[in-house]
Amino acid sequence: MNPVNDDDFDLKIPAYEVESLLGKGGFGEVYRCRETSGLKRTVAVKVIRLGMGTREILARFNAEMNALAKMNHSSICRVIDSGITERNQPYFKMEFIEGLTLDTWLEKENPDFKLRLDIFNQLCKGISHAHERGVIHRDLKPGNVMITKCDDGASVKIIDFGLAKALHDPLTDQTLVTGDRYAIGTWNYMSPEQAKSRGSKVDTRSDIYSMGIMLYQLVSGDLPFRIHGEQTESEILHVLENGIPKRPSKLIKSSQIDIPGLPDLKHRSELDWIVLKSIDSDPERRYATVQEFRADLLRYQKGDEPVLACPPGALYLSKKFFQRHKLLVSVLSMIIVSLGIGIGWALVERDHAEEARYKAVIARDEAQQKTAEVLRLSAIQDHDDLIDELDLLWPALPNMIPRYEAWIEKADKLVEGLPAHQSTLEKIRETAIRKVIPAQMISYTQTDSQVSDLFNNLQILKSQLNSSEEGPDRKEIEVQLKKTQAKIDLICKWEFPEELPQNRWWNRQVSLLVQSLENLSENYLPENMNTPEHGWNIPKRLQYAQMIQSRYSPKGDLALLWNQVLPQINEEYPDLNLIPQSGLIPLGKSEKTGLWEFWHFASGEKPLQDESGSWNPTPESGLVFVLLPGGKFMMGAQNTDASLPNFDAYADQLNESPVHEVELSPFMISKYELTQGQWFRMTGVNP
Repeated sequence: MNPVNDDDFDLKIPAYEVESLLGKGGFGEVYRCRETSGLKRTVAVKVIRLGMGTREILARFNAEMNALAKMNHSSICRVIDSGITERNQPYFKMEFIEGLTLDTWLEKENPDFKLRLDIFNQLCKGISHAHERGVIHRDLKPGNVMITKCDDGASVKIIDFGLAKALHDPLTDQTLVTGDRYAIGTWNYMSPEQAKSRGSKVDTRSDIYSMGIMLYQLVSGDLPFRIHGEQTESEILHVLENGIPKRPSKLIKSSQIDIPGLPDLKHRSELDWIVLKSIDSDPERRYATVQEFRADLLRYQKGDEPVLACPPGALYLSKKFFQRHKLLVSVLSMIIVSLGIGIGWALVERDHAEEARYKAVIARDEAQQKTAEVLRLSAIQDHDDLIDELDLLWPALPNMIPRYEAWIEKADKLVEGLPAHQSTLEKIRETAIRKVIPAQMISYTQTDSQVSDLFNNLQILKSQLNSSEEGPDRKEIEVQLKKTQAKIDLICKWEFPEELPQNRWWNRQVSLLVQSLENLSENYLPENMNTPEHGWNIPKRLQYAQMIQSRYSPKGDLALLWNQVLPQINEEYPDLNLIPQSGLIPLGKSEKTGLWEFWHFASGEKPLQDESGSWNPTPESGLVFVLLPGGKFMMGAQNTDASLPNFDAYADQLNESPVHEVELSPFMISKYELTQGQWFRMTGVNP
């Protein structure tokens, strides 16, 4: 924003000193101002000129301010504040941009070809951000694109959203009344539909058209159409709707314009197609989004993928010719109709082939992206399903073996994809602007012990790695360091560019997926391991179930042991018909009680037998079950008659009555109370 030679101004902004007038528009003025205190920042202040505060102009002014306030992008001029002057003139403050407009910059600097495309790439990012916020600029032109110097060369700042239109809310609907009187925008950069509707019937593709005109200018040094003040509005509309622009490469060749670093002609044909696609008079034939436009330009720059744009088909060119020469076509149509059928069919087929190629490239890119996304989401769901299934896969008995084997097969297949997911995560994080470490990791008043432990563990592992030598120990330290860093990265806040909002979500999802699959690989698939939340992992359950199947088979050692005692047990309990109980080993009859006892070996070691023959528990021993005989007893309580069984003055008649006789079959019960150790050994989880 450069000063205008006009010192005749009288404006007072609270807390600011007005230094110079930067520019004037139809209803507003922009001033350079400096804070009188504090940081003494320089800002640009846009204010409505005195006498111009009509309802329509106020609506447009507020619309521009609101449009800028909705956005937060490095390539878009930022709004700082707003207010009203002493003369009741509405104003808003913007960041002050020290630089040149795009057209002035091109004229003075004559940048090389690569830098021109880089500038356009920045412009795409900024406009894409605006479109994502539901704002169409409607007046994109070199005069509204500022180029500033920076460490990387040059950067873009998009200004003047005074004609902006909202896509999804009434942000600027109030301003459209002006469109009934004159066209909104600048003719040379205005799309045909914007010119025809006077700015009211536009969408994001109108901005794409304006951007395409600027790209045409960047790569050729000139405009596709020359529109001058002597032309009537109908003449201008005819040019915009029916004109066929020259290929930029041919324009350069004929005009001898010198652009440093310009590729030779054969390497510019794809760029011609991209430019011409973006400025097609039919919005349906343009790029649908700025992201699609930018992606095609990046394909051209990389040179290793075909671009979506293709040369205009003969059918399309014929249509343009007919529109420009209606009378001539009418005279000649009868003469060439017979030939036209054959030629037209060939042209249609050619057009269809080009259309198919275009759609194939889109379909390939979309399919690759969607397939990768679906597979990632599917992997997350498959992992969660496997984990949810763990609590259902009990008890670990032979009938579970097929389900255990199927579970392990699914888990192995999921883990096979881990390297690909890790690579995806690295690529996502390469696009991040920065990684923010949680404050509690580095503060002296740490309240989150988990975060603190992670950070301390990371420092210890780094120290161990620095002092260790090559070998298995060092590799183990590297593995643990990587795991700890991954956990910290998951806690960290990753910031991504505004134009890649989806990467923030994918970073979280793929991070969780990678950690989950690493945990699955390290804790749920190795043999004979316990998991923190689900106890025995599936391989351990499978191993136990296979052991039960083997030892309790007809010729298994435990089946043979049971067969030795079952005749005596069934003789003593004639109505029981007991069979071998998987997981239990007969210990014999207790000399004290005369009852049969059994050892549950999954819960611990065999208990110690003392001199009297009693089985006594130890900290490491398993459960001992006692087989109790059946019998009859009176169940329930009543409070009505003290002479009858089970009288209780405080009995709840509703829930404890009536008193009735119950007959129990023989059953087993633990001889001693179940310990935490026994529960942990037989489930893998500490209760």
